Amino acid sequence: MKKSTFIITVVGVFAWQSQLQAQSNYFSLQTGYAAGIAQETNRNSSSSSLDFSNEKRENVYYSFGEGIQVKLAYGHMFTDVFGVELGVSQLLGTEHESSGEYSWGKYISKQKANLTTINPSIVYLFSSNKVSPYAKFGLSGTLGTIKDSYEYESGSYKNLMESETTSKFNWGITSALGASLKLNDNLSLLGEASFMSSTFNPKKLITTKYEIDGEDQLSEMTTREKETVFVDKVTTDNDEEPNDNQPEEYPSFKLPMSNLAFTFGIKYSF
Repeated sequence: MKKSTFIITVVGVFAWQSQLQAQSNYFSLQTGYAAGIAQETNRNSSSSSLDFSNEKRENVYYSFGEGIQVKLAYGHMFTDVFGVELGVSQLLGTEHESSGEYSWGKYISKQKANLTTINPSIVYLFSSNKVSPYAKFGLSGTLGTIKDSYEYESGSYKNLMESETTSKFNWGITSALGASLKLNDNLSLLGEASFMSSTFNPKKLITTKYEIDGEDQLSEMTTREKETVFVDKVTTDNDEEPNDNQPEEYPSFKLPMSNLAFTFGIKYSF
């Protein structure tokens, strides 16, 4: 009995040491392009004649999750195949444009997102050879801004307005499939395809520029005219005058931010 207990103890100690030796850490840096998916079409470009005899409209599909992505991550492998990772990524969004041209004037509207995402994930390596395929599944927490510009021209009249919308903290889910190519004991090359499902939930809009024929109009605007906050419930008392020193309230909504990203980079293990 004592001999059996001793053998089990020795085996357990060696297994524990082996497990410790299997543990490792790494840093990775990746960059690539994120394509917008689950796009919406609530904006459009159009042109028409004054008498509406010839009008053409074309949908503009967009997702604010589209653009150049850079990601830095730290990971810890508990075993040769299982670990966790915490990533931080920055998305430099693609500019989305819509326009309209009529006989009495024309306009052009542009929107561009800048997003920061925190991404905790579970990592599973299918093998730990020279080429090691892996999978990830986790959560995403995103904060960011959308910058808007609207320009209208009619003859000699010109109107320019710019604004910035900040977001609430947006939760989503992520998954990824990739592979690493081992160069030496410490360095590996990475290739990865990742998916993020999330939305952009506006928190506050601030007008940052307003000009008519090149002259500044922003200084003449009230707080209510310049700022908008987005809330779940709006209550309006028509018997009271609105307070011009407070932002206008507007019902909250969600904008598409999901993407499918293809990135390449390098990993340093230690």
